[in-house]
Amino acid sequence: KAFPPGSLIFEGEAVIDGVPFAWRRPNEEPVYALVTNGWIQVQGIGGSWIEFTVPCGEGEAEVLAWWGFQTSATIGTPPGISINVASAVSCPRTVALSHSKWDSQNDIVSTRWLVDGVLMAPGTTSVPFTVGHTLTAVVRDSRGATTTKSKAVGCL
Repeated sequence: KAFPPGSLIFEGEAVIDGVPFAWRRPNEEPVYALVTNGWIQVQGIGGSWIEFTVPCGEGEAEVLAWWGFQTSATIGTPPGISINVASAVSCPRTVALSHSKWDSQNDIVSTRWLVDGVLMAPGTTSVPFTVGHTLTAVVRDSRGATTTKSKAVGCL
């Protein structure tokens, strides 16, 4: 699983060729971690040290990076969603991905669809049916709270 956009704050400091750098920003894309060279040690809820080797000129350089984590509370309740597609449809047929969504804080930022566990492209609004499918809708608000609903839809 990934950390969704905005769920992590990355902070760092470095000195490259004598010039100091510092940065702090949320992740803009989902984050997946894979360490193949080196180790990772979790330092409680505060963050992690990661040590790895990178190519540098004709050789390699050792890099020690600190990933600082911070917690934040999700205020309010998560959004809600219902799938408004009949439990059985005539096939073959193209079916609209109809749904209703709500959020008490009115800050829904996305709704994504999965068909038989496969994530559809953003903006997908219908799916061809020649056989039954399991539809899953995932709604996310700006606070990072998500709600997932699934519904099996068969063919008549």
